[in-house]
Amino acid sequence: MSPAPPTWRIRLTRALLLALIAWAGGRLLAEAYDTARTCRFNHPPATFTDRWRVGSRDWQQLADFAGWLELVVPEGGVVAFRAWPDNRRLAWNAAYLLPRHEIVPVERGWSWHAADYAVMFRGTWDHPRLELIFEHPSGRIYRIRRPP
Repeated sequence: MSPAPPTWRIRLTRALLLALIAWAGGRLLAEAYDTARTCRFNHPPATFTDRWRVGSRDWQQLADFAGWLELVVPEGGVVAFRAWPDNRRLAWNAAYLLPRHEIVPVERGWSWHAADYAVMFRGTWDHPRLELIFEHPSGRIYRIRRPP
C-alpha cells in the first residue's frame, strides 16, 4: 500500500484549481461585458419608434417610392431589394407595401437568380448586370440582365 500524499499537496492543488476556475470565470464575464457594451452602442436596434412607425418620414418616403415601383414593375415580379442603412427592416416594409410583388432582400445569395428587377432605396447601385429603368429622388429601379 502506497503512503497517502501529504496534505499540503492536496491543499495546494485545490487552491490552484480554484484560482484557475476563478480566473476563467472572470475572463468570461469581462469578455461578455465588452461584447454587450460594444453591441449596445454601435448597433442600435432597428425598432426605434420614430423610424418604423407608420407615418414617419422613412415610411412616407418608402410608400411614395413603392407607388412608383408598382407602376414600373409588372404585378407578380420578383424584386431584389437593397436599402441603406437598414436593409432588412426596409425590405420588410416594402414587402408590406407591395403585396402583389415578391420582395427578396439582397443578403440572400439566391436573390440574383430569382429576381427580375432590382431596387436600390436611397442610393445608387453600380453593377454590370443592372440596367437603370427608373430614377426617383428616393431610389432607383433596375432591370437585371441575364447572362447569355
